[in-house]
Amino acid sequence: MDCIKLLVCVKVFRENFQMESFCGSDDIFVLVQDGSFSFESSSGKQIVQKNEGALFRRNVLYQRKVLTPVTMYLFRYHSDMLCFNDEKVVFHNTERILSTLDLLDKIENIPFTDLHMYRKMLFCDIVMQHHIENGITHFDVKPQDKAVNKAIAIINQNYNKKINVDELADVCELSHAQFYRRFYCAMNCSPYNYVLKLRLQKAEDLLVNSNLPIHRVGMLCGFDDEFYFSNFFKKHMGISPTAFRKAAF
Repeated sequence: MDCIKLLVCVKVFRENFQMESFCGSDDIFVLVQDGSFSFESSSGKQIVQKNEGALFRRNVLYQRKVLTPVTMYLFRYHSDMLCFNDEKVVFHNTERILSTLDLLDKIENIPFTDLHMYRKMLFCDIVMQHHIENGITHFDVKPQDKAVNKAIAIINQNYNKKINVDELADVCELSHAQFYRRFYCAMNCSPYNYVLKLRLQKAEDLLVNSNLPIHRVGMLCGFDDEFYFSNFFKKHMGISPTAFRKAAF
């Protein structure tokens, strides 16, 4: 999930919010480890309890109040994709959330060379769990360009195969230059990078939700060479496929 930029990850304890009226300039997600609080926006009032989360959208005014002393992890981030679809976030698999919280606690006492990278990986795992439980894909964007929609449908069905951009352009009845320009304008990335991001998304899903060997995961996601797959995954996620799988459980 290289489209997510984690700015801050910190564990906080609150008996009261210093600012009950709050409006931030960044998106903030909080995951409650213990206690509870309420918040209210134009969308209504919500109560967030243990193992639940809340999304405070940037430039939105919220009224917040601690109900019982609350311990939570706060993630301030930027993202080009939809991370959470509601302001209150409820997880069905609470065991996995408990495992993530346990890992967040443990890494505080482990001398990682890049602690921030590991925190980002765990935050991405929270986002991934939410997506899986709610049937969200990373590429639910539906551009207005019908030709691009047609190309995306083809890519989504054939992401694990060799995809030729010139052939996609032909199917869309566009020149290579026209197709590339319109695709980039609609999706903010090249067709090639879209394919790679989609393959990475599928690999994350399989690593978390299957026991398939690493080389098999790579093959199912369009990577014929296990070494190339491992290097590609580590380059974009900051961690190897094996380490990612271990940290997810």
